[in-house]
Amino acid sequence: MHALDNIGFDNFKAFRERQDASVSTVSLFFGYNNSGKSSILRAVKFLSDSFKAKHTNFFTESVLDYSSSSMRGASHRELEHIVGHGLGFSLGWGDTSLSFKLKQGGIDPEIVEELVVTLDGKEHHFLPSLGEDSSANAFALKGNDEDELFIHGMRLVSDKYDFSPINELLDSFSESVFHLNSTRAFPPREFSVGIGVPLEISPDGSGTAELIWHLASIDSPSFKDINDWLEQISGRVISVDGPSLSAGNGKRMVRLETVGSKMTPGDGGARRVSVLDSGEGIAQVLPVITLCAQAANGELGDFPIVTIEQPELHLHPDATVALAEFICNCAHKNKNARFIIETHSESFLLSLQKALVEKKLLNEDFSCNWVSKNGSSSLISKVSFDDDGYILENWPENVFGEIFAQTRSLIDAREKSAS
Repeated sequence: MHALDNIGFDNFKAFRERQDASVSTVSLFFGYNNSGKSSILRAVKFLSDSFKAKHTNFFTESVLDYSSSSMRGASHRELEHIVGHGLGFSLGWGDTSLSFKLKQGGIDPEIVEELVVTLDGKEHHFLPSLGEDSSANAFALKGNDEDELFIHGMRLVSDKYDFSPINELLDSFSESVFHLNSTRAFPPREFSVGIGVPLEISPDGSGTAELIWHLASIDSPSFKDINDWLEQISGRVISVDGPSLSAGNGKRMVRLETVGSKMTPGDGGARRVSVLDSGEGIAQVLPVITLCAQAANGELGDFPIVTIEQPELHLHPDATVALAEFICNCAHKNKNARFIIETHSESFLLSLQKALVEKKLLNEDFSCNWVSKNGSSSLISKVSFDDDGYILENWPENVFGEIFAQTRSLIDAREKSAS
C-alpha cells in the first residue's frame, strides 16, 4: 500500500485543461478568490465518496456520487467547465494510478468513456468494448479487443490482469478522506454522549464535541495533543470532569468546558468555561486540531487524508503560527498521513518556511501550489522551495503585498491631509 501522491482532473469546474497536483504529507493551495482552490480539495472528497461501496440506489445511474456534500448538489453538467465535454479525474499512488473520463447527456446515465490504469509503472489504456454482447461496464485494451476489463462500482475485474492492487488502494481511499469546510458549526453548549451517538466529524465541524469527549474517555493521545495546543494558545485545557447534566437510556447530557491549566489562588482559573464561550477562533479550529491529531496518531486509518479549507479562520496570527507548527508536528508523527490545505494566510506559509529551515518539515514532505486564473480557465503551478525555505519559482510577485500597498496609501493620505 502507498499514500496518495497525485490528483488530476480536466474540464472540471474552473479547470478547462488537464491539471495535476502533487500531494505530499503537507500540501498547500494558495490563490485569489474564485480561482478554484476549494474545488481541488472538494474533488478529493467527491472522489472518495464516489468510490465507497454504494448503499443508495439513485433514480438515474451514475459513476460519481452526486449526493456527496462536497459538491453541494451540483450535477454532472454543472461540474463541467465546457458543457458536453465530459469530466476527467485521476488518482496516483507511486507507480500505480487510475485515470478515467466520464460523459453524461440529457437524462441518460453517466458512462465511463475511457480508463487508463498504471500498474508497476506500466500503462494500460482501455476503451468501451464494441462487442455485440458487451455491456456498459465492459472495456477492451486499446489495440487489442481480446484483453477485456469490467468495472463494478469503479472496481476493476479482468481475467488477464491482476487489478487487486488498484482495487485495494481505491478501497482504502474511499474510507480515508476527512473534509472540513471553511465555515464550520459552533460546538453545542450541551450534547449527549453514549449509545447511538456517532463518533465522526462532519464537513461542517459538527460532531467535534462528542468525539473529543470520547477521546478523553479512552485516554487517547489525540486528546493530550488537543489540550497541549489549547494550553499553548490560551492557557486553558478541556476538562471532562464536570458532572453530567442528566443521564438515562444509555446516554448522558454533558458540556465541553475548559479550565485554566496553571491555576493560582484567586486567579479564577478553576472557573469552568464552555468551549462555545472560549472565542470564535478556538471553536472554529477545534475540528481542525482534532482531525489532525487523530491522523497523526493513527486513529483515522493507515493512510488518512485530511482536507481543510481555511484552517486559520478567526485565528489571531500568533495562533495561526501555532496551528501551522501543530500540523508540522502531526506530519512528522505520521508520514503516511496527508494534510491538504487551502489557505490565504501569509503567517501560515511563513511558519512552514521556518519549519523547512529548522528541518521540522522536510522539503520532500511539503508541496505548495499556486492556483491562478488564465482567461476563463484556472491553472495549478507548483511552487518550489529550497531547504532554507526560500521560494525558487512560480510565486507571483505581488502576493501578500497588500499590507505594503495599504501602508503606502495611508502615508499618501497623511501627506495629502498635511498639505
